[in-house]
Amino acid sequence: MVIDPQFPNYRAVNFDNAGHKADYTTAFIIEGRGVVWISVIKSGGPRFRLTYTKLRADKAGIQFEIAPPGKPDAFALYIQATARGK
Repeated sequence: MVIDPQFPNYRAVNFDNAGHKADYTTAFIIEGRGVVWISVIKSGGPRFRLTYTKLRADKAGIQFEIAPPGKPDAFALYIQATARGK
């Protein structure tokens, strides 16, 4: 994920290893606790919501949701995981 911090509402673009690209804006930031990214609505395509939450100083929660084409706010959980820093 590449984040542009100069934009009033942060923007980001995410590239995955399957060749997909998703453009995100921040839905909201929870000061010191996490951030919610929401993808731009694209005609005929799904919409994504990606949430990072600080669980501990060395651990983050990750939640990835997908909304089907034509229902941009009908998000359903796709992946929920945690990541640990070293």
